[in-house]
Amino acid sequence: WAFFLIMIFIRETIPFITTNIHILNH
Repeated sequence: WAFFLIMIFIRETIPFITTNIHILNH
C-alpha cells in the first residue's frame, strides 16, 4: 500500500515540479 501511494504521489508531483523548473528557467 505505501509503495502504491508513493507511486501515485510521485506521478502527481513530477509534472508540478517540472512546470516549476520551466518557470524558473524563464
